[in-house]
Amino acid sequence: HEDVAALDTLAWILGGGESSRLYRELVAKTQLVNGVNTYAYTPADPGMFVVTASMDDSNLAATLPALLEQITPLLAGPVGADEPRRARKNLQTDFICRRGRVQGRAREAGYLLTVHEDLDFDRRFIERLDSLTLADLQRVARRYLVADNLTVVSLAPTGSEVALDKATAVEAARVLSVAVQSQADEKAEAEARPSAPSRSATRHGSDTEPRLVTLDNGVRII
Repeated sequence: HEDVAALDTLAWILGGGESSRLYRELVAKTQLVNGVNTYAYTPADPGMFVVTASMDDSNLAATLPALLEQITPLLAGPVGADEPRRARKNLQTDFICRRGRVQGRAREAGYLLTVHEDLDFDRRFIERLDSLTLADLQRVARRYLVADNLTVVSLAPTGSEVALDKATAVEAARVLSVAVQSQADEKAEAEARPSAPSRSATRHGSDTEPRLVTLDNGVRII
């Protein structure tokens, strides 16, 4: 699918290692969770964009809103250039490592034939990865990482009295809808705002063109 490279890049930006947004905010800063991971499962059939986190059950209710808060910037505006660059480098390195040994190449070939029915998938993936723009990432984020696509699963220890109910999950997901709507409102406002006149139009407009005026006494003034 044309969006696979962008989804993998977004997954790395959100949860790919200690420099990712989710790790920095939820593990290092607030310490709400013990670990976090993000990946895009993209077979030939419809797949999933998965975010997982492990935590003490007492932090369960606070973790979901905090996690979704880290996704909203991807919907509200384009990401900076550094994060996609790091993600691309790591994804390319991953491909090289998987093909570094004969066994890895055989495993990769079997996977590509079984899942994608295309031995050339990796080459086209890398080409798409290299051509990604910041606008591509925002477009894909706004297409898939939205409230209507959200499924929340929580697994608590046996005997735990903590539960994440539907109402709590729905309320937490509102931040995704708000981010999308805010960005749409800003875009509509920008399109409706009259554009400023160009310098050439201001400097040489009809009101400032030289005119020849003849007074009653015959004197001509420019």
